[in-house]
Amino acid sequence: MHDGPTTNGPQIQFIRDALKREFTGLIDLSDCDTRPEAHREQAFLSRALAARAARLLADVDSAEAADCVIDGLDDRGIDAIAFSSETPEIWLIHAKWSDRGRARLATADVLKLIDGLNQLTELRYDTFNDRFQRLSERVTEVLTSPRCKIHLVVAVAGDGHLSPDVASVLDSAMHSYNYIAEVVDARVLGTADLHSAILGDTSPPPIDLSLTFTGGFHLASAPHVSYTGMASAVDPAGWHERFGARLYEHNIRRYLGPTSVNHAISTTLTDDPHSFGYLNNGITVLCDSVSASPLISSRRPALLTLHNARVVNGAQTIASIAHVHQNAPEAVAQASVLVRVIRVSEADGMAARITAAGHAQNRVNPRDFIALDSQQALIRADFLVSLGKDYVYRRGALAPVGDAGCTVVEAATALACANPDPDMVANLRGDSSSLWDPAPDGRYARLFEPRPSAREIWYSVQLVRKVNETLHTLAASLDGHTSAVSERGSLLVAHLVFRACATEDAVEPGTDWEARIASVPELTRRIMLHLASVVAAEFGHHTLLNSVFASPQRCRHLAAAVLSSLPSAQDPIPAPRRGYSRPLRQPNSVHLLVDHARISDGTQIVYRPGPAEESAVGSWLNADPRRFLATWVNDRKRPLVWAADGKQYSPSRLVLLIWEQAGREEAPVSVAGTRHWLVPGEGTLHELARELFEIAQAPEVPESSETDERDDR
Repeated sequence: MHDGPTTNGPQIQFIRDALKREFTGLIDLSDCDTRPEAHREQAFLSRALAARAARLLADVDSAEAADCVIDGLDDRGIDAIAFSSETPEIWLIHAKWSDRGRARLATADVLKLIDGLNQLTELRYDTFNDRFQRLSERVTEVLTSPRCKIHLVVAVAGDGHLSPDVASVLDSAMHSYNYIAEVVDARVLGTADLHSAILGDTSPPPIDLSLTFTGGFHLASAPHVSYTGMASAVDPAGWHERFGARLYEHNIRRYLGPTSVNHAISTTLTDDPHSFGYLNNGITVLCDSVSASPLISSRRPALLTLHNARVVNGAQTIASIAHVHQNAPEAVAQASVLVRVIRVSEADGMAARITAAGHAQNRVNPRDFIALDSQQALIRADFLVSLGKDYVYRRGALAPVGDAGCTVVEAATALACANPDPDMVANLRGDSSSLWDPAPDGRYARLFEPRPSAREIWYSVQLVRKVNETLHTLAASLDGHTSAVSERGSLLVAHLVFRACATEDAVEPGTDWEARIASVPELTRRIMLHLASVVAAEFGHHTLLNSVFASPQRCRHLAAAVLSSLPSAQDPIPAPRRGYSRPLRQPNSVHLLVDHARISDGTQIVYRPGPAEESAVGSWLNADPRRFLATWVNDRKRPLVWAADGKQYSPSRLVLLIWEQAGREEAPVSVAGTRHWLVPGEGTLHELARELFEIAQAPEVPESSETDERDDR
């Protein structure tokens, strides 16, 4: 095997992770038991690569593909043999793995493969190993068929380029077999082919939708074929019931819950179903092709089948119709809805333009449009293949809890903290929407271009989570000033922890990341104390901390000061926690958040139990991850829609309900609920409300760790 040019490193790592996840425990390595571990790993990867090629070409499952592998002594240059279940076809696969993505077929390799082909066609099986003998009857069945087809396949962890000599040898072999009929062909699978095939496995299967235009339709044939007409509202209700969230996979966001707009949709449908189709903006569906029957006239009712259908506008309408259908099916049966069907492939750039242009019913945040960025879909696939975790980037989708994965908001926040420039966390503290700036030189591009690997994102998220967990634990023992610094300066603390402990090789295979994470709590404690000391020395104890931590210039100064003082053996000693005789009273936290529209409708909120709660209700929560989750709606009384039952609650009432259903004994009769619900990557509801409150105050107002933590319970 000759070395070729190094190919895309992240793609090679992605393929490696996919092979390990799919074929560990399936590939036979019994002939390598006495070999060093490094040799066993290379043998596994080469054989798994051959099996992956078999699965791709012959449409077999993972176990069947692993059984196709014959690599080892006396394999005669053939690493795997795959068969078609329908036709007399056989694939003879030769695989080469390279950790650097530089695998390339040498002339000796292809000559050995052709020698193996010759021995098979002459039915000389005695020279092959025992792994081959298990397949010999199927080989004979194919090779003795008059319609036999033989495919020579080279699968390499490299660019897939064949040298002129190798290509000439292959051409000569095919010519010698094909002088009467096309019997033998050859193809090469390189890194790009394998990467695309694995990505395809992570994509949801296509959806076909049935739609009846009850009063005919308007047909346009250029520039794209489209059908527009009124359909019974029962049709989209049925789509939602059958496919659920999959229906909105190509929409920029999922169903956002009972927002004011969605409530209005439901009310109109219930109270005035006959007018619904005229008052609603309708639904837009893209598809690859359309089957229609009958098409005698566009003025008559017609049943359409939409192949590979993607709802790109109208997720809120469809889900609202479906929810009304559960309680008032007679109203839905009387209603019609405008549906526009456009025939355009996913690869066509027009699909993304139509998706972006069609969202006006619910307010669209800049963050929503990242759902159209193909890089986010690749990150999601990388999370699934490399880590076996979920990555959610559409607003309204159910957020993963704990080790199950993370959202794009948490990922972007963690990457901002990991960035060596403290300006990133300052800008994030000042305006969280700045993360989604779409400009080529904006912050979104700085975080996600070039695309970070799933490992890099996940390790960054883990570190920030550990920092926040540590700060939350320490808060109860800190004085008012230090506690306020740890709360409002948490992003800068996380940034400094990255600066102090992270290195460029932190996410490389073999890195002892767990040991690094284990050092985070103590490092966080020290950095927080140094930061509080520097802030007090530079700005005094009574300053508007939000303005400090939202200032890029001040954050740069603070970061430099803390990093220079951190190596000293002596850490600052925090003052004992003390209260104020007349604490400044903060208005109701929920009212502040709703009145300032601080949190967008549809934002996922996560329940964060304290240590005592974790031991009391942790097992009950973990039994169903939905119990951790709620969706925010801007309602002053009941802003949380619990994922476990779909009902609305105040923060405190929902915490008490969780304790009640979990059977927590001797639970408190009241709770400051906004301290327990967290916006991932931003802070608790209480912290976000506190920031709004402080911004509204004059700079001379003293810091107080004690606020009137009231919400409607």
